[in-house]
Amino acid sequence: MHRRARGAVHHHADPNHFHGGIWYRPCGPRLRVVLPPVGIVVPLLPSAYVALRIGGAPFFYANGVYYQGAPGGYVVVSPPAEAAQAVPALPPPPPLEPEPTIDPRNGQSAQQTEADRQECNRWATSQPSALNDAGVFNRAVEACMDGRGYSRR
Repeated sequence: MHRRARGAVHHHADPNHFHGGIWYRPCGPRLRVVLPPVGIVVPLLPSAYVALRIGGAPFFYANGVYYQGAPGGYVVVSPPAEAAQAVPALPPPPPLEPEPTIDPRNGQSAQQTEADRQECNRWATSQPSALNDAGVFNRAVEACMDGRGYSRR
């Protein structure tokens, strides 16, 4: 039912991509940020998870998704009934990083690179939670630029 292959995490027949705590699903030739299906298993938790005890049971929470320990890693679960009463501690803000350098892999011109960067920024703002979480926004931009043939360093 669950298997992992080449960066994709499969649930039934549906490929889901998981990177840096963000879930993506193919949408035409690109990837779209989505919420994962309940029951899908990942080998590692996102780096910014919060450990919670809700109704006496251990949960892990990251980017709007609840996880519990399971064979092979962590399984996505429905939000527990008492979740509204749980208040996860806010993680410390990430250290400021310099603006990443984007390198064209396919010989794109500087003009094309800037046009792609602007388009990816616009697209990233439409992704769930991107306007509330800079990490979600940055990962969405990175995924978009990667899909258009750029590498980040």
